[in-house]
Amino acid sequence: MIAPTSAMSFLQSVDLLQSAWSQNVHRVRREELFIADTKIAEVALQLRRRMNALLPIHSLLSEDILQIIFEYVVFSARHEPILCDVNGVRTSTGGSLRDLIAVTHVCHLWRDLAISRPAFWTHIDDRNGDSLSAVLERSGDLSLSLCCGPRGIADRMAKLLRQSERRLHRLDLYLAIHKKAVPLSLIKNYAQTLECLTVKGYAAMPSRFPNAAYPCLKALSLSPSLVLRPQALDLPQLTHLHLTGNRLNISRVQYQVPLWQLLSRTPVLEHLQLVEFDVQTVPRHSAESPIIVLPRLRSLTCLGSDLRVGLLILEVLEFPCDTIVRLADMEYPNADDAFPSSVASRSFMESFERMEFEADEEILHWHLVFEGTHSGLLLDVSHHMPDIFRNHSGPPKWFREGLLAHVALQHIRELHVSGRDPDFVVSLMHRMPQLRTLRILERAKPHEWPANHILLAALCPAIAHTDGTVLCPEMEALSIQAPSIAVLDLAPSIIAMLQARISANHPISHVAICTDFLDSSWEEEGEQDTVLGTCNSIGRLVPTLEVVEDGRLCEMTDPDVVQGIWKVDGAEKFWSTEFGPW
Repeated sequence: MIAPTSAMSFLQSVDLLQSAWSQNVHRVRREELFIADTKIAEVALQLRRRMNALLPIHSLLSEDILQIIFEYVVFSARHEPILCDVNGVRTSTGGSLRDLIAVTHVCHLWRDLAISRPAFWTHIDDRNGDSLSAVLERSGDLSLSLCCGPRGIADRMAKLLRQSERRLHRLDLYLAIHKKAVPLSLIKNYAQTLECLTVKGYAAMPSRFPNAAYPCLKALSLSPSLVLRPQALDLPQLTHLHLTGNRLNISRVQYQVPLWQLLSRTPVLEHLQLVEFDVQTVPRHSAESPIIVLPRLRSLTCLGSDLRVGLLILEVLEFPCDTIVRLADMEYPNADDAFPSSVASRSFMESFERMEFEADEEILHWHLVFEGTHSGLLLDVSHHMPDIFRNHSGPPKWFREGLLAHVALQHIRELHVSGRDPDFVVSLMHRMPQLRTLRILERAKPHEWPANHILLAALCPAIAHTDGTVLCPEMEALSIQAPSIAVLDLAPSIIAMLQARISANHPISHVAICTDFLDSSWEEEGEQDTVLGTCNSIGRLVPTLEVVEDGRLCEMTDPDVVQGIWKVDGAEKFWSTEFGPW
């Protein structure tokens, strides 16, 4: 047998291994074989690690870049929606550790880097019971979160969790319609340490939410399958509250959510979200009942619900003037109710300086936005009424005589309008003496002109100085987004309006025209010049003319996009404001 020397090459050393195997291996003892197998496995492991280290990915990606990639893997898994079938079996990978565990199997470098980051291993899933011991070790002393299904957790998993129960700060439960019970024992066991509790789905029979003190709870999201008794709850630290109503009556059990009692026990609440609430599920609030003050509220969101629930909230809750309120995808069954009769947050309703109003009477849809420097109120409402109401002229009564009666229109400086009700728009402008900017959006297509372009045609003479008074004397900017054919047809009216304002010593200094709905018939040679020539004629009467093609000069706020002033810092700390915790 050849003895290894220091001058021997690596491949020659490998040949020694083959030479050792060619000896009379049948005479080697069993214990020696096991020792040899262990050593060979270790050598093979080191060999694979060295081969992986020579791959380009090791030199191209630094540890900092790898950590960013791993953080994305962890974030995606934790924020992916958790979907279940009717049997409570999850049909998505949301919440699982599958992708993170796959990362550790790529190579030694990736494994060491992932395992050395305790924050990656703080999410426990009931589908990862076999790896729970390793996850608990890798997470160090950090706070833990647990995602659990309707069957609860296995005994072995529960035993391991009891060893770290003081670290469990988040619990996510999902229910199944065929299961009668909710695993409430988990909530009871960790009531003293939980910072976030979410319960999603519908159980066959509602269960009473465990009444206890929750001294650390900051975020609470509840399914309608849990019946609340707020008078026995203590929620001194709650900042985020998400409630799902039973508007679709999936569980076929209808009961009222004690919303007002619950909110009265959340003194530091900052973010409130209600989804799928019907007006019958919210207790009535009499005029004699005290208003509920939420001095720290920063965002209030109501989605897919009866509009009367959202308007009732404005009657009952008093919150700061810099709050953001979104009532989106709302439905309203009755056009003849004047509601709300009052508002609790008067400073909030008086803080607005900008207003959007768009009405589509054909589909009975209303879009309203009020914005202040740091405040906002958005309403996106569809009316589901008998056909007899479709002949109703003008905005519905809840807006015309209800909500609008509580808005300080005299403070509005910018008005953004669209629709086919010029008389109502003019009546609004008469109540806006400080209006400085008017934006007009014509939605109709060019082939519908002129029958459906009555807004722009009616506003031009109204803005002009024709009856001895000046409408909105402070107005200095006018923006128009309309088809080119509308601009050409109404150019004389626009010019006459600008001249009348000049004669009345209330000139408009800036005009912007957007022809983003440019008709193909105007693309012929020479026709584009006609449009631009008309715009130049208008521009001679104002210091500044802006002509925009294929732009979005007067587009309305998208109720489905949370950005700008509508994106509140901290609102999504525990879950998405659009889709909730799941």
